[in-house]
Amino acid sequence: MLYPALYFIIFTLALFFGKGHSIENMGYFAMATVYIGVPFAILLWVSMDSQVYLPGRIAGLLFLTWANDTGAYISGKLFGKYPLMKRISPKKTWEGFIGGLIFAIIFAFALTYMPYTNLQITHWCVLALIISVFGPIGDLVESLLKREKQAKDSGSLLPGHGGFLDRFDAFIFHLPFCAIYLFWFVNK
Repeated sequence: MLYPALYFIIFTLALFFGKGHSIENMGYFAMATVYIGVPFAILLWVSMDSQVYLPGRIAGLLFLTWANDTGAYISGKLFGKYPLMKRISPKKTWEGFIGGLIFAIIFAFALTYMPYTNLQITHWCVLALIISVFGPIGDLVESLLKREKQAKDSGSLLPGHGGFLDRFDAFIFHLPFCAIYLFWFVNK
């Protein structure tokens, strides 16, 4: 109930205090709440199985995201030659993409020992694959948004890290896809 009311409050504020571009700013607000809010709302669902709270799942997804990012960075630095999407992010390479996938799959094996997940190695490997595909797409979408707005960083909350959204762009982008997998193949 609060969520729809928030939109109408924003409309009302724009009516009284808007100094131009009010409709555009309301669109940004709507997009931000969906782009950021929905994936974080999914977190609770991802961490549940038959009304049992499994926080290790969330930690595991974060670890896989970081393993993928780290593997992509190292592989891209060492072997990167072929750009993944040059017009949006010229430094991301196919070699980095493949290295990220390999790192994530290797790390998935370690996650089978993580408590409070109830996931077997097969599930962790599939989740690593999902994260390795949709995480980089999330990075690229974030780069596109910043490029469109001609912004270097997505915010100033975390100085030197490109902003809060840069730390979680891959995570929030792959969460819905991981949730679909967990819903259809794990939480029966």
